[in-house]
Amino acid sequence: MDDNVIYTASFIIIAAISVVFVRNKPVPQHDSILTGSKLYAELMNTNSEARFRTDARMDKPTFLKLLKVLMLEGGLADGLHVLAGEKLFFLLFTLTGFSTRQTAARWQHSNSTVDVCVHEVVHSLLSLSDRFFVPPDTDDNDPFTDRRFQPFKFAAGALDGSHMPAVVSSNDCSTYRNRKQQITQNVLACCNFDMTFNFCLCGWEGSAHDGQVLSDAVENHNFRAPIGRYFLADAGYALSRLCLTPYRGVRYHLKEWRKGNKRPQNKEELYNLRHSSLRNVVERIFGVAKKRFPILVHMNSFDVTFQSDLIMCTFMIHNFIRKEQGFEDEWYVWTDDDGEDGPIAVAPVEVAGNPAHVAALNAWRDGIASELWADYQLVLAQRKMQCCKVVTVQTPIVYSDTYSDVVEASAS
Repeated sequence: MDDNVIYTASFIIIAAISVVFVRNKPVPQHDSILTGSKLYAELMNTNSEARFRTDARMDKPTFLKLLKVLMLEGGLADGLHVLAGEKLFFLLFTLTGFSTRQTAARWQHSNSTVDVCVHEVVHSLLSLSDRFFVPPDTDDNDPFTDRRFQPFKFAAGALDGSHMPAVVSSNDCSTYRNRKQQITQNVLACCNFDMTFNFCLCGWEGSAHDGQVLSDAVENHNFRAPIGRYFLADAGYALSRLCLTPYRGVRYHLKEWRKGNKRPQNKEELYNLRHSSLRNVVERIFGVAKKRFPILVHMNSFDVTFQSDLIMCTFMIHNFIRKEQGFEDEWYVWTDDDGEDGPIAVAPVEVAGNPAHVAALNAWRDGIASELWADYQLVLAQRKMQCCKVVTVQTPIVYSDTYSDVVEASAS
């Protein structure tokens, strides 16, 4: 073969190999000077409390305590290239709403590394669920100092279901679609009056009724009220010894009272007003959790089971922060009732088939309502006497039948 042909062929082969090598040469995807370890060191050494709280959703002392608990009791450990503190930040970024890709870019790690670390921290948290979820109060002492709520002194807390967004396959959309045509999962949560979660059950489809989720919690997850106590619930649940519910067909939600701008006319209306004021704590705790962890409002694409695990983690971290930091103006928001009771609750078989039991439950609720009404009339009579005494000495007072007056009168 001619030497020129050989040289030409060799040149072409070498050139082709060079082109292929150049094209396939890996390009670094994480080339920031601020690597994960350097970013973690910078955050831990920052003097800006606001910056740390923005990224961690808690202050630095609380973060360090949480990290210590996970490492000592939850089995979380430093990796070869990733510190345990970085792993915890990966989860907090995920709960804040960052996708896996965004978290990986921020912390200069691969997507697979971030995903593995997030699952590791979630597993560590869930293994300590008994430590983070505070059991309902069993103290016999009266938890209420306000005389308006004395008849509810045996209430251990409030429970409700909340629809959290879900990302599911097209085949599952019909079962996860709620009555508002949104793709959600129905999450049952119970809290005490200090705004701490006692219990949480995730994973039910958005089409599931609140009563169905509660029945599953009682039958399969050992959800109970302390002996002699009960939980406040809205009209989406059936009246039982576990759940004290409002009167149906009577004004109930606080926004209805504000718009109505008049006093309760009977014991049923007064009962519903007081009941709604107390039960509203579960609405508020959902609002605080959603504001701190936006993933509860906009869920990212994960496995459905893992989405439920993430929701559980938000409630557990909320409890830990609440214990260490107390109330915070930044996250503490007032969330009013949603104004909807949903479908009428169906009573359990043993209640529905037992008229005597139903009558006893109604009598129990009527007794609380009567006690509230008697005290309310006494307060109004006392206030009327005080007003008469003031009128004889001072200028006449214009009396207004507003909801705010009712609250002030009852508190006096």
